Parts: sequence; C-alpha cells; structure tokens
Amino acid sequence: MSTIDKALSVLELFSESRPSIGLSEASRLLRRDKATVQRYLTVLNERGFLDQDALTRAYHLGPAVTRLSLVRDLTYPVNTGVRNVLRKLVADTGETAHASHSQKNGELSVVAIAETSFKGTRVYIDPAAFLPLHASASGIAFLSALSEDTATELLVRPLETFTPSTAKDRKEVLKLVHQARERGYAKMAGTLETDVVGMAVADGIVVHGVITDDQVETMGINDRRQLAEAERALQKRLVDQLMDQGVTFADPDRVDIRGNLSCGTDVFIDVNAIFEGDVSLGDNVKVESNNVIRDSQVGSGTLIRPNCHIDGATTGSDCTIGPFARLRPGAELSNNVGIGNYVEIKKSTIAAGSKVNHLSYIGDSIVGRDVNIGAGTITCNYDGLNKHQTIIGDGTFIGSGVELVAPVEIGKGATIGAGSTISRPAPAGKLTLERTKQVTVVSWKAPTKRK
Repeated sequence: MSTIDKALSVLELFSESRPSIGLSEASRLLRRDKATVQRYLTVLNERGFLDQDALTRAYHLGPAVTRLSLVRDLTYPVNTGVRNVLRKLVADTGETAHASHSQKNGELSVVAIAETSFKGTRVYIDPAAFLPLHASASGIAFLSALSEDTATELLVRPLETFTPSTAKDRKEVLKLVHQARERGYAKMAGTLETDVVGMAVADGIVVHGVITDDQVETMGINDRRQLAEAERALQKRLVDQLMDQGVTFADPDRVDIRGNLSCGTDVFIDVNAIFEGDVSLGDNVKVESNNVIRDSQVGSGTLIRPNCHIDGATTGSDCTIGPFARLRPGAELSNNVGIGNYVEIKKSTIAAGSKVNHLSYIGDSIVGRDVNIGAGTITCNYDGLNKHQTIIGDGTFIGSGVELVAPVEIGKGATIGAGSTISRPAPAGKLTLERTKQVTVVSWKAPTKRK
C-alpha cells in the first residue's frame, strides 16, 4: 500500500456515527503507530481535507471534502438522479431503499437513502457505510448484474466473516449470485449482522421502537473491530464520568476500567493504567504510567510509580509504591510505608513508617513500625509443604542480603547483619549475625580451557 493510499485511508474512518476522531483512536483503527498517523493527519489538515478542533484536538472533515462533494454533485449528479428512483421504490414496496456506488476495493459505498413512512420499524443505513459484496444483499445484487468473469474477479480477495451465516468461500458466493439472477432480486439473512427483529416477528412477538439519546446504545457488534469500538465507547463513558467528578487523566484514550473504579478528589491517572474488579483510590492519589491495579484499596496521598502490579492489596495514606513493585493478595500496608523497585509483598501486614526499598520478598509476615528492610532480603516462608510466618518487631533494622527462615521472630529494635541466614529468634535491641568464616585459598588457581 502506497503512502498516498495509507493517508487516504484516514478519510474512510469518518461516518455519521463518527464525525470526529482523535489521534489515539485513528492510530488504533488503522493499526499504525501514532507518529505515522500524525503525519497523515497533518498533511490532510494542511491540504484542507481535515480540520482540527483547537479545543479537543480532534479532527473532522474539512472544506476540501465539501468542495469536491459540490463539484461531484454539479458535474456528476448521482444523488439527484437516484433519489427519484429510490422514492418510487419506497412508494411501490413500502420499504426503505438505498443506492450505492461500486468501490475498487470490492465494496459498495452508500450514496443515497430514502426511508419508508409506512412502517414503525425501519432499517437504519449509515450514509457513509461500506457494504461488502459477499455479505450484503446489495452486494449480491450488484454482482448478479455483472458478467461471470467480472464477478469472479471481484471475489479474489479473502472473504471477511461477519456472522456465522456469512459466505465462507467464492463458490458459495457465486451460488448466491446465480440465485439472484434467476430470482430477479437478492435476498440475504443474517450474513452482515444478526437479524433479531426479523426472528422476533417470525415468532409472533410484538416489536416496539425505542428512542435513545445515544446512538452507541444501538450499535451492532458483529466482528472484532466493532467489538473494539463498543469497548472504546464504554471506556469513554466511564472516563467521562470520572472526569466530571474531578479525576485527571493524562490521556483519556489510554486507560482501561474493567470493573468498578471509585476515586476521591484530585486523583491523577497517567497513561496505560488498567483497573480490574473493585478498585478504590483515595484523595490525592497519583497513579503513574503502566500500572495494573485489581481489587485493591489505595489510601489518600499515595504515589504508585510506573510498572507496578497491585492485586487484592490495601494501602494506608501517603505510601510510595514502585517502580516495578508487586503487591499480591493479602498485602496490607499502613500509613507512610515505602515499597521500592522489584519488591514483592504477599499476605503480609506492614506497619506505619516501614520501608522495603529494594529487591526483596516479604511473604506471610507481620512487620512492625519504622522497620528498615535492606536490599535482597527474603522471608523463606515455604518448606515445600506448608507456609510459615515471620514476625519482625518495631524499629528493627534488617541488613542487605538477609534470609529469614520461617517460622522466626525478630525482636523490637534488633539489628540483623548483612548476609545473615536467620533461622532462630533474634533478641530485641541486639545485633544478630550468622556468617561463615571468610577464607582465602592461597593455592587456588583459575581453571584453564581444555585444548
């Protein structure tokens, strides 16, 4: 696909249901990186094919499109010609009618619509819709008017599946085309979208129209793209509600709320944050980028640095977590607790003012107030069959590289020397060490590589 093709593909994203589009949404729909899509949008904006809203930064179709549309209508008045035909069809059949243009990409583009006034239930057709040749009655009718060779050539591309009833291969589509030629019209059922209303009428169920203020409520989901669009619509609604409550998002398009998220005042959420289950963020909480938080309560004033995974945990106020920290189910932090990079906490309570700043694992433990746990410390809580508890008293200092073999208790104010393996109780207020004697082997020689 040439650069021009790629840039023009941006224009195909606009429709009645999507009159404007932002950079993030365009990048997602086109499946291209933002820098590339931004170049397309900039060029189209400079040439007048797009306009950018100064406030929202979203793009909509520009005056160049309007000018070309007017020139098209004046020099090739398709709409004027077909509308009279469509009105006659509507009067004769009592059904909604539409006209389409053939596209070179093997689709039909709707150009004109005439609606019936005889029925309460009507077919809605997006004026900018693309109708696939193999999955719509309009497409089959178009193919039936062509020669066999031409129709076959248009079906060379892989056929996209929209519903379980969509034709799977070219032979199946050509069979439908032959039937349309013999019948004089094309008839399809559930090949592009599911026909819920039709099935209800066939079963004798009364069908009522429903007025909705939001068109998103009536959108269909028949493929992965439409599912993604519905998901984005839901996410936008959830984010808008939170912003109305005062929550600040660095980029409203780059957050996922997969459950219930409640926030206090002045909460800030950076990009690529994912919230699952029931999550509560207190006042002045700051969630930086790339965090996953599930079924957890975060206390007011807490800072969650980038790339943390928090699951089934509770924090007090004014805690600092991360970057690259993991809080597993049962982790309970009191106020002013610091959990640093590459630290994992599992089923443990950590009292106020305590710090676990680097490269440590704390599991099945009770940690007192104002405890400092050095880098590389682990609680050895599993003996291969059962889990055991470690208790660390208030004011304790744990040196770096310490192994606490549970069950074990460290007394209040105790100091554990770096590199120790502690498997027995350490008394309060004392220095406890466990190290083998350091030995230098004078006669040792480095191994040499065999020839």
